[in-house]
Amino acid sequence: MLVSQTDQEGLKSARGFFPRGFFLSDMLEALPFKVSSVSTTTLKVRLIIISNKGIDTNIQPPSNKEIKKNSVNKLVENQGRRKQKPKRKKPRKWVTHNGDFEHDGTIYKINVAGSGVLSLMMHPIIQQLDVCEQQWKRVFCYMFNLHQKDNFTRDNEHLTKFFKNLNRRLQRAYNIKKIGYVWAREQGRSKSQHYHCAIFIDGDVIRRTSNKLKGIIRGAWCALHKSHSVWFLGKAGYFIDNEETKADCVYRLSYLAKGRGKGYRDAQVKDYSTSRLIAPKREDKL
Repeated sequence: MLVSQTDQEGLKSARGFFPRGFFLSDMLEALPFKVSSVSTTTLKVRLIIISNKGIDTNIQPPSNKEIKKNSVNKLVENQGRRKQKPKRKKPRKWVTHNGDFEHDGTIYKINVAGSGVLSLMMHPIIQQLDVCEQQWKRVFCYMFNLHQKDNFTRDNEHLTKFFKNLNRRLQRAYNIKKIGYVWAREQGRSKSQHYHCAIFIDGDVIRRTSNKLKGIIRGAWCALHKSHSVWFLGKAGYFIDNEETKADCVYRLSYLAKGRGKGYRDAQVKDYSTSRLIAPKREDKL
C-alpha cells in the first residue's frame, strides 16, 4: 500500500494507532504491521512502501471532511447544552404562607399571595434594613429589576460586578461610602434569569427617586453587556423615617422573597443575597 504526502493527514487522524506529538518516523515504528526499509531519498519525496499483510483493508481512517463535520456537530451540541434551562432545585428554605412575619420581636405584614414567602430570606432583608437605620437614622430604599435578554448565565458574576460598579458611581456622584442591598434571582418562562433588587442609601444624602439616580443604576448594569436593561418600578422609593413607612417598605420587599421563580440554577449558585453591613458599636453608658 502506498502512502503519499496527501495521505499523511489520514494517518495523523488515526488516533487509535498514533498518539499526538509523534513524528513520521515514530509513526512507522509504532505501526502494528511490518514496514519495509526506506531510504533517505524516499523519505524526502514522502513515498513509503508499507506491507498490507494482516491489515483489514475495509477499515479506512476518517477523512478531513468527516473530522470537521464531527467537530462542528459536537460544538453545536455543547452550545445547546449550555443554553438549556437548568432543572429547578427545590428550595431548602421552607416557605411560609402566614401574612404575619416576626423578626426580632416585631411583627411585619408580608405579601404571601400565590407561592408564599421564603422566611429565611426575609430575616436578612429586615436585618440589613435595621442596620442601615442604626447607621443613618433615615434610610432611602429604592427597588428595581435587572434583565439580560437571551443571555442566560449559570452564575451571578454579572450581578457581583454590578454592585461593585454601582458603589463606585454612587461614591463619585453623592460621596456615599457604602450602601445596603438585597437581590433575588428568578427565572420563569424566559430563556434567561432576571434579578429583583433593592438598595438602602443614607436618607440625608438621597431622599427621593431622580433621573440622576436612575442613570447611575442603568449605567452600572448596561455597561456589563449589550443585552442588559433595567426596569424601574412605579412608586418603588421609600424614605424611611418612621415605623409606618418601614412597615410599608418591608411589605413591598417581601415580594423579592416569593417562592415562585426560584431554584432555576446550578447547585452552588445562590437564589438571593444581601449586603453584609455591620451595626455600629454602641458606647457603654455610665
